[in-house]
Amino acid sequence: MNFPTALNDFRDYVHSFYGRDGIYDLGCGIPDIEEAIIQYAVRCMDIADHWGGGDSVDRERVRAILEDMGFEEIKRAEIGNLMNDLVMLIEAKECYNETYYNSEYQRITTSLLGCARPDNV
Repeated sequence: MNFPTALNDFRDYVHSFYGRDGIYDLGCGIPDIEEAIIQYAVRCMDIADHWGGGDSVDRERVRAILEDMGFEEIKRAEIGNLMNDLVMLIEAKECYNETYYNSEYQRITTSLLGCARPDNV
């Protein structure tokens, strides 16, 4: 299905908030946002809800759909803290026993991978 060009401005507005490097970066790309907007448009037709013309309420409802799709806000501070922990762990490797080092390395890298998002903008 082609995305309706009449919704391009709204799509771009949503992307500026929730796309990669957006105000509340969910790590989603344009195709994800378009899919969420289409789902929202269908919901507006199916229930006694109405399209607000692309206002902040519409934007927040699309955010909820994106979150239902599995996206969540990327916490840049959290990523920075995890990277610092990883660097410190690696630099002091000889100070830790192997079991502790391996478990901490696994915990940190798993957390970092959980923060990663594909670049599909």
